[in-house]
Amino acid sequence: MESRTQKSARNYFYSIVSQVLLQVIKFITVTAFLKTFGADYLGIDNLFVNLLTVISLADLGLASAMAYSYYGPLAEGNEEKLAALTTYFQKVYRGIILLIGIIGLLVMLLLPYIVKLDTEIPHLRVYYILALLNTMLSYICAYKATVLTADQNGYMLTRIDIVANILMAIVRLFVILVFKSYFLFLLTAVIRTILGNVAYSIVSDRQYSFISEKKALSETERKEVIGAVIPSFVNKFCDVMGNTTDYLLTSVMIGTLTVGYYANYSTIQKIATLPYTLLTSAITSSVGNLISSEDGDMRYEVYQQVRICGFISCAVIIPCYSSLVGSFIKLWAGDEYVLTMSVLAAICINMFTLYYEQTLLPFHDAMGLFRYTKKIKLIQAFLNLGLSILLGHLIGFGGIILASALSRLMTSGWYVPKIVFAKCFSRSPAKYLRDYIFSGAYTCLLSLVCIFIVYLFNIKTWMGWICEAIGILSFCIILTLPIASRMKGSEGLVSKFHIIFSKRV
Repeated sequence: MESRTQKSARNYFYSIVSQVLLQVIKFITVTAFLKTFGADYLGIDNLFVNLLTVISLADLGLASAMAYSYYGPLAEGNEEKLAALTTYFQKVYRGIILLIGIIGLLVMLLLPYIVKLDTEIPHLRVYYILALLNTMLSYICAYKATVLTADQNGYMLTRIDIVANILMAIVRLFVILVFKSYFLFLLTAVIRTILGNVAYSIVSDRQYSFISEKKALSETERKEVIGAVIPSFVNKFCDVMGNTTDYLLTSVMIGTLTVGYYANYSTIQKIATLPYTLLTSAITSSVGNLISSEDGDMRYEVYQQVRICGFISCAVIIPCYSSLVGSFIKLWAGDEYVLTMSVLAAICINMFTLYYEQTLLPFHDAMGLFRYTKKIKLIQAFLNLGLSILLGHLIGFGGIILASALSRLMTSGWYVPKIVFAKCFSRSPAKYLRDYIFSGAYTCLLSLVCIFIVYLFNIKTWMGWICEAIGILSFCIILTLPIASRMKGSEGLVSKFHIIFSKRV
């Protein structure tokens, strides 16, 4: 029987392969997209993605609550309860799809007020409807996919995604370069979603016979599920509001063109932070199993190992990103696409507050602590909105980005650790807060040093940039690893890597 570490490693392996391929493919596609359609269409495309993410709030919290509901029955092998949960969530998702469609059509009426461009985009509503349709279709088999993820078999879905994304990228590049049609570009995503749903359904039905069975939850069980969904919804709602309103407010207050510029930085940020974000995602199901079978000391030991990964990631990725992204954008897209240093500083501060807090995310979600943090998350969402409007007027685009970091620091940045440490580890969060301050100061100092080094060399060629990137990355790793090796939990982390690499993943 596979251990939690081996299952997490397998899910992580497939996730990292899938996401690296996806982001590389996306980067190639964005390059062709930018050269063919320009920054206006890139801004529209990213605005649609974030706008539809907000509209899809009806789903947020359900996926996490579903996974939380599945952990117990999966561990017990209670197929009747699993069948009842699956039947219930299938009905819920049908309602969600309908709700997203209705809200999406209503929001379409507001597009003239949200999209701010000097040049009018023809057929804007047609493009939006295609994007909306793709979002709706993505939820058809979501209830089946969550069973696989909760059972630590998410790699099966990931293998499907790898093939589907490669094929879609080839077709999309052909559409961009040959037909130069944004309509066909969006249509390929709809077709990929439909085919992906068919593949998800086949794999899920083969893996779990209970998925096709029709069972009913008792009234008590249904209330328990609803009780888990509402707090989870509030938490995820607030997270989405913090991560997507930047694009919407930027479009309304600054202009949709700036959304296109920011999208380039965001794409590179996602590529740079992939290893860490996928790690926290891959281990969530394992943490759910850990919480069901181990005490607070063992949970804290695992957390310390995750924290070390978070420290290394922030202390290496953010200095590299802050020092190298500007010259990369300049070489890749041109001087006009480079954002100011003050905006870059705001992006990096926001990156740190977001990604360091993710060390707690697997424990928070796996324990279902949403009901304890929903109020502070709600305060964070409205504080972020108010600060974004205020700082957007006072500072500009950088103020909108900085507002996300400030609202996080003032609310969930201290309260979520307090709850997780009390409920999951039975400890004080003082050590976490000290580590947070140290990691933030270290990352900031290292970023300034790296920026100064890059400024001295002023590289203007691709070969020079590659050499510079290797040098900066090596510099950050050499300085950071010795510090990480002296942290509590480092020995356990090293032993886990031995387990992973001693057996075939």
